[in-house]
Amino acid sequence: MLRLRFHADSISFLEYIADVTVDYAKSDIRFALDILLYAGTLAENQGLDKVTLEHVRTVLSQLEPSITSEDILTLNSNEKIVLLSVAQALKSSNSAYIDLEDVWEETRETYRYYRTRALSRRSFNEAIQMLYNKGIIDLKGLKIGISKES
Repeated sequence: MLRLRFHADSISFLEYIADVTVDYAKSDIRFALDILLYAGTLAENQGLDKVTLEHVRTVLSQLEPSITSEDILTLNSNEKIVLLSVAQALKSSNSAYIDLEDVWEETRETYRYYRTRALSRRSFNEAIQMLYNKGIIDLKGLKIGISKES
């Protein structure tokens, strides 16, 4: 029997499911319930008693992958590094959205790691805007998330 425990961090993934449902399923509650059911089943199959954002992201990527390999191939190198930084920052924060400043710091670290020329703040902002325009990331105020998780 599937049993979910609702902790403070559970609210984050529930809000994320609500955001995705409003944006991509025209507020269809059945879509949200399906995501919750499948994410719970995935957690249960992994022997866990708690659903995480990673479970929700996995389910969403299986239902309707929103980012294709073609999408990635058409990105320029700055956009790819910024997208990688967004993904890394989201994974380490375990939240649906991450502060823009945290992504900026992660991007600077990524450039240092690969020993490449650092990105200017203006180029960073342009890359963020292009990723948003292409529907790859979501912006919520000054917070960033991956569009319908891949």
